[in-house]
Amino acid sequence: VAFRGTRCSFMPAGPPAMFALCSGMAVAVMLPSFAAPARGSDDVAEVDWQSPRPNFSDPAYWEQKYKASGKNSTYEWFLDSEVFVPVVQPYMSLDSRILQLGCWNSRVAEVLATAGHADVTSIDISKSVIEANRAKHPADKFPGLRYVVGDVLDMSGFAADKFDVVLDKGTWDAIPKQRSRVMLQEVRRVLRPGGVYLVVSFSKPGNALDFLLDWRVGWKVENILSVPNPTNGGRSESLRFFYFYICRNEDRDESWGSDLRVSDDVQDAIKEALDYQLADRSLSAR
Repeated sequence: VAFRGTRCSFMPAGPPAMFALCSGMAVAVMLPSFAAPARGSDDVAEVDWQSPRPNFSDPAYWEQKYKASGKNSTYEWFLDSEVFVPVVQPYMSLDSRILQLGCWNSRVAEVLATAGHADVTSIDISKSVIEANRAKHPADKFPGLRYVVGDVLDMSGFAADKFDVVLDKGTWDAIPKQRSRVMLQEVRRVLRPGGVYLVVSFSKPGNALDFLLDWRVGWKVENILSVPNPTNGGRSESLRFFYFYICRNEDRDESWGSDLRVSDDVQDAIKEALDYQLADRSLSAR
């Protein structure tokens, strides 16, 4: 896989760790939550693809789910926070203004604060979840953390250019794709020019890039990192990996994408998506 122009791969390093090897640089990533089966109140989310899709954009769904899971529970979508944070840290500094989308009751903000990040805002559509996070992370112990009730489709409570980094661990996947453009345009608005949107998704590049490179959004996807799915357990070939997309808040022109320092697979996927966007834009102009 590719990581900021650097070829990378993940490999086991013996439980509970794996290594990311990037041009000779080895970075240990600990996997404490994946050494055992799900643990009730501290679970990594597994997706039931056989059940009808819930209405993830409905606050009532999340209120009901939170009440069922318990006030003191934590629930990690896709990747444990201790794994997710080291993956995104190369794209931020300790004083970066960070926005986490759809925080739920994960420990991402807490892990970031423990690592020294001093400005982390987390939003979620569930009022109960936000209140619980505020109680768990009081200002006297976590002065750099803020929890705000908010909808990723309408972040008008935030000024333009307010954040340097936007983090997304599964929220974009939960949004109906016909509303993806609205969400991504809001992300662009609250990101400063040159800022990054870092999103982990189940969606493979051949599908995800058709939305992430939407010509009406108009930013750049500068790289893609594939991350092994620790909860798959060999059950599904199609769900072996999560995909980590690095979106840069910079306008792209028609020449962009031809000389990216990325792997051939990433280059091919981006080229195909750009060809689709060019055709879609031409049809829309008629």
